[in-house]
Amino acid sequence: AGFMLLCVALLIGPLTMLWPKHFALLIEPRRAVGLATFTFIILHAILATALYFNWDFAKLLSFLPLSIGAAATFIFLLLAATSTDYAVKTLGVWWKRLHKLNYLAFLLAFVHFIFQAQVVSGKRPLNYVEMLLLALGVVVVIMQIVGFITVRKRLAKTAPG
Repeated sequence: AGFMLLCVALLIGPLTMLWPKHFALLIEPRRAVGLATFTFIILHAILATALYFNWDFAKLLSFLPLSIGAAATFIFLLLAATSTDYAVKTLGVWWKRLHKLNYLAFLLAFVHFIFQAQVVSGKRPLNYVEMLLLALGVVVVIMQIVGFITVRKRLAKTAPG
């Protein structure tokens, strides 16, 4: 659920950029989607740490896919902690820079998912939910690239000279 909500939150930006008439209303609830994402991610981290690793952080962090997931979780913690109007006002331009870490956290979460679902190793077939999440993650990457290119083109058109 956390990864799905993360994908939804990251799709809102490119959708509003490409089709503002249809998706502009989604900008306002994007923060709530992000905070819901964090809630599921932190619950996932707590449950996995407690149930599978009995709170043994050394054992957890010795496994690369879980270290990647822990790094993503830490970034999401920073983002959630600064997802307030007060933080936006206090941090100023640094708030936007900090929140660009969302893209890195997404990539870490996606890699964590790919390892945990054993997509690369092929040790077991993916179930339908894993296939859907894999496809959704790929769509997010594509839409982020399209959004980035769109912004660059718009900036180039408005640049003087």
